[in-house]
Amino acid sequence: KAIATITASDAQRTYGAGNPVFPFTVSGLLNGDTAEDIDTPPTISTAAVSASPVGTYAIKAAGASDANYDFAYAAGTLTVDPATLTITAEDQARGFGQPNPPFTANYSGFVLEEGPTNLDTEPALQTIADTGSSVGDYTITASGASDTNYSITHQSGTLSIGKAIATITASDAQRTYGAGNPVFPFT
Repeated sequence: KAIATITASDAQRTYGAGNPVFPFTVSGLLNGDTAEDIDTPPTISTAAVSASPVGTYAIKAAGASDANYDFAYAAGTLTVDPATLTITAEDQARGFGQPNPPFTANYSGFVLEEGPTNLDTEPALQTIADTGSSVGDYTITASGASDTNYSITHQSGTLSIGKAIATITASDAQRTYGAGNPVFPFT
């Protein structure tokens, strides 16, 4: 028998996705034979599953047989890339002179039913506004989140500080009949 080499082709996918169909090439075939002419085509596989972390994994070929050929095998490489994750600070509102509310974030792009607690480092959510900050809009920044399996983008939100409500109460007053009204105080 002639010897032909089956090489698993390199492949790439994103963390959390299923493995693609792995193609292969065959070298050393003779007399116009092609990969389609192999009696029993090879099985191409990897140990990586959808939950396998970002990194590289061997793609192995095995199991081919043919009446005219013996086969050697060469491995390919599966590259698992990070999934894209966007973390957005959610908008918040409060009144002037009040403490800031708890800041929260919206997450878009988690895979495999993962969530914020799966991150290596959760995001910091903060603003420069404090209880003495004037009425207006202030940026809530999201930053610092990291994870091996995600490529993370941070997006800001807005803290809107509205006017406080104050109550003006006219104070009671007294005067004598015929006299002019006094200056009316208030609190």
